[in-house]
Amino acid sequence: MPDELLQKLQEAHNGPVTDPGFLPNITPLNLKDPTLLQHAARQGATARGFSTATAVAAGGTINLGGVISLGPYAAVGNGCNSINSTATLTGITALSLLSTGAVQSTILNINNASLNGTSGYTNIANINLLGGLIKADTIQAVSFSYAPTTGPVVSQDFDTAGHQTSFVNLKVAGNTVLNVKPNTVISLAGLGSVTLDEEQPFSGGGDTALTVTAIHVRVTVAGNPFGLPVGADIYIARAHSAFITNTPPISLTGGALGPVAFLFVGGILTGQIGPTSSTGIACTGGSAHASAATVLFPNILTAGLSTQDGTGLYKNNEGFAAGQTSLAQVNVLSSLLVLTALQGNAYANSAGGLVGTTTITGGIAGIIKLPTNPAPNTTITIPLVATITMNEQVKITGPGRSEIVVVPIDIKLLNPNGPLKTGAHIYLGIAIAGTQTF
Repeated sequence: MPDELLQKLQEAHNGPVTDPGFLPNITPLNLKDPTLLQHAARQGATARGFSTATAVAAGGTINLGGVISLGPYAAVGNGCNSINSTATLTGITALSLLSTGAVQSTILNINNASLNGTSGYTNIANINLLGGLIKADTIQAVSFSYAPTTGPVVSQDFDTAGHQTSFVNLKVAGNTVLNVKPNTVISLAGLGSVTLDEEQPFSGGGDTALTVTAIHVRVTVAGNPFGLPVGADIYIARAHSAFITNTPPISLTGGALGPVAFLFVGGILTGQIGPTSSTGIACTGGSAHASAATVLFPNILTAGLSTQDGTGLYKNNEGFAAGQTSLAQVNVLSSLLVLTALQGNAYANSAGGLVGTTTITGGIAGIIKLPTNPAPNTTITIPLVATITMNEQVKITGPGRSEIVVVPIDIKLLNPNGPLKTGAHIYLGIAIAGTQTF
C-alpha cells in the first residue's frame, strides 16, 4: 500500500545512502481513496500461526478534487510488520485552509495473554479548519484491530492502552458539538458537509479492519467562499488498522506512486504535493493498478497520463514482487526539465534478488539530453539551479528481507524556483518492491 511504500522511503533515508539529502524524513500516507481503504483492509503483525495485523495513521490530507493532494502529514504505518513507530510535526499549515498545533501519529503493537493486535492513533492540537468554520482544542482518531485468545477477530475505535477516538472543545460553524457519535453528519451552508468520527469497517473471511477519520469535510457546493472544487475532500486525523488470518510466511511489497513534491523552508519539511495517483498490493500478493489522466502541480509540474502498477506472487515457498511507475509528456518548472515518457521499475524476490531500471524518452534538462537507460544513481548538475539524479536506487536488506526503492528522476533545487524553496525535491514517480520472510 502507498502508506507502506513511503514508510520505506523514510527508512531508506535513515539508512546508509550516498546522499543524505536523498529523501526527506517523512512518511506520508495516502488514504484519500475509499477503494484504497477497502483494499488496505485486506492487508494486514503476527498471531495465530501465519496471521497479520497492520495499522496506519495520519494527521491530515486535503484532496483538491482529485487533482492536487496536500499531505498526508505526520503519517506512519507498519505494513505487515509488528513495529512500533511514531511520526510528529510541530504543526500543519496548508494554504489558507488548515492550521494546527502539534501533531503525533503512532503505531502501537499490543500483545498480552488475552490478545494480539495493533493500534493506530493520531493526536492533533489546536485545529483551525476553513477559517474557523471547524475548530477544536484537540482531536484523536483511533483504530485497533486484534485477535483475542479465543473468538473472532475484532476492530474498534479504542484500544486497551487507553486511547480512544475523541474531541475536546469541538465547534462547527460556531456551535459546540458534544458527545460525538460515530458517523455524525453536519451540513455546512454554502460548502457541503462534515462527518465526525467517520468509521468505515470491514469484515469477512475471518478478517477485520476499521478506518476512523475524526473530521471529513466533503465539498458539494460550487462557488463556495473557499474556492474549493466540488468533489474536494479534507481529512483531519485518520487511523486504520486490520487483522487478517492465514497469510503466507513471506510478506510482499509491490507498488508505485506518481509525482511527489516535498516543500522545505529553512531546511525543514513544511508540506507535500501529490501523489495524484498511487497503488500497492496487499502483503499477501496480487495485483493493483492506478492512473491519472493528467497531473498538475500549479507552477511546478504538468504531465499527461500517469500510471502505477504493483504485483506480487507467493508460489512454491518463494515470493516475487514488482512495482512500476510511468509518466508521459512532462514539463517541470517552466521547461527546466521536459520529457516525452518516463518509466521506473522495481523487482524483488525472496532469494535476495533486487533489480531497478529506468527508461527515459525524449528527456532534456536545460540543454542536456538525458540518457535513455541511465545507470543507477546517475547525477547531473545544472549550476545554481538543480541536481538531477536518474534511476535513483536504494536497497534495503536484512535477515530475510530484500527491498528496493526506485525514483526514476529526482530533482533537487539548489536555489528557489517558482513556488519552491532551496532544497525542495520533486520525484517524478516512485516504484518499490520487496519481500520479507518471517
